Amino acid sequence: MDGSGIDEGLAGYERFRPARWADLLLSGEWQALNRELEAGGIATPRARWHALSQMHAAAGRCGDLGKAQDLTSSVRPDCLTVDFVSRAARPVPEFARPFPDCLRNLMYRELRYTKLPRALRFRDRLSMAVGTELRPPFLDHRLLAYEFALPPEELICLGVSKVLLRRAAARLLPGAVRLASKRSVQTPQREWFRGPLQQWVRERIDTPSFWKRGWVDRTRAVQAMEAFFRGEGENSFFLWQWINLEVWAQQFFDSKAFDRAPGDQPAAAMSR
Repeated sequence: MDGSGIDEGLAGYERFRPARWADLLLSGEWQALNRELEAGGIATPRARWHALSQMHAAAGRCGDLGKAQDLTSSVRPDCLTVDFVSRAARPVPEFARPFPDCLRNLMYRELRYTKLPRALRFRDRLSMAVGTELRPPFLDHRLLAYEFALPPEELICLGVSKVLLRRAAARLLPGAVRLASKRSVQTPQREWFRGPLQQWVRERIDTPSFWKRGWVDRTRAVQAMEAFFRGEGENSFFLWQWINLEVWAQQFFDSKAFDRAPGDQPAAAMSR
């Protein structure tokens, strides 16, 4: 049994909150907006200004595309070469917005286009690799239809997410468990990359073969990598991407065992 869909269907992620705030702002519900911000610990002018920028992004047609769950860039486009960006550039996709409010449109986007399709693909490959069929009961269409018909205060209220689910569990779980904030469950990649694997990361990224491909700018990339090692920023995903990019290129461009089909370009041509 898999829990995919519970956070998308009940607005459980932190990134859904600015969309809720944006709806309150656009509808002129100033008192309710102020209560939500105060409940979330957003009280200083600087914090309020940052929250306003998040609301603006949530109200846009594309929201926070290219951002990780902590709202920082996971791709680091500033480190890509100009030539690579010009060749790979494509229009920012426009997603359907079938609902009149920002919150449900963001939930719909993650379920239909961005988060869930990617997550389900990963889960399917992992489960099938060990011959196990994975069932996601929270993606039942009847349950999703019910969740999308709920009033927003049943999803996010006074800084608490998944309100309906927490209320339903009142007789089953103690408050310390039922009302606890959402916590990520993931490998300590950030700590590993900054600690015991720091030199290992350097040896796999700062190599002549990686820079020769012409995809990532060496000066900016090394600066970003060393800044991360010094403790600046919490997102290590861009390093993970670069490592995998180089491993992939070695496997499919550099390996003599790779049987290149007629007409395929060699690695040197791809890097130009």
